[in-house]
Amino acid sequence: MIHRIHWISASVGIACLGLMATGCSDSSPQREAEAVAIETADAAEVETVAAVEVAAIEVSAETQARIDAFTADAVKSLKRSGDFLAGQQQYSFEADVFYDVLQPNGQMLEFGGTRDVLIRRPDRLRAEAVDRDGDVMQLFFDGQSILIDMPNEDAYMKAEKPGTLYAALDYLVEDLGAPAPLEDFASENFAADALRTIESGYYVEHVRLDDQVCEQLAFRTHEVDFQIWIRDGEEPLPCRLVITYKQAEGHPQFTAQFSHWDLSPEVDDEMFSFTPPESAERLQIQALAGELRDQLEGK
Repeated sequence: MIHRIHWISASVGIACLGLMATGCSDSSPQREAEAVAIETADAAEVETVAAVEVAAIEVSAETQARIDAFTADAVKSLKRSGDFLAGQQQYSFEADVFYDVLQPNGQMLEFGGTRDVLIRRPDRLRAEAVDRDGDVMQLFFDGQSILIDMPNEDAYMKAEKPGTLYAALDYLVEDLGAPAPLEDFASENFAADALRTIESGYYVEHVRLDDQVCEQLAFRTHEVDFQIWIRDGEEPLPCRLVITYKQAEGHPQFTAQFSHWDLSPEVDDEMFSFTPPESAERLQIQALAGELRDQLEGK
């Protein structure tokens, strides 16, 4: 039996400008600094990247200065993106997601789907997850209650949780243990959240993703490594996210490719609430994490 899990990406996992020159050759000072930063990330204990420091090793002052510059640029770019998104009162985005699931025979399989997210700060959220096999899960938060609709199963879950969307997401992720790799992108400031756990990081290069020019940044925390690509220009929005769960067996990855960012969507209160059909069975929301674990274990 194939084992899988249906990720509820309510919004982003960490999920977080001093514009840099475009990519250089492998022998460039940029590549040298990056190589040293990579090699030394595990060589010694590192200070938090919020302090913009890298592992203490014996390198020349010139090389250390280059390392510090690339680390500082990575932090600056991440913070600029987080601050920009935090300043948006309402926005929407779509994401194509891909995630690995380790099978009992040791093989890693990829699953995926799409995520469609609408946010109105501070207390409105709607998200839809459609997996490749056709399973659909919708999440609604209207400032008063969380409702998770599962139309394929003719079932739903509901919990009264008056407050902000941030508190609602904390309840789902922290209290219920629901996996939501994208929830950071609905937080008050995804970069500020990330900087609390980042141990090291560096600027990689400028790249083109589809029709966007983006900065590629790489960071490490105790539990995960992640890369984030941030759009160049006046709207530094996330273009792509890759999370490697290095503490999990097989080091599975979660990838999100963002698109269709809208910073001024037309919204009304009705878009954030949902009335389940009378035929739908109400399930206990506390069973959400257990149901997801059962899917992962193939039960």
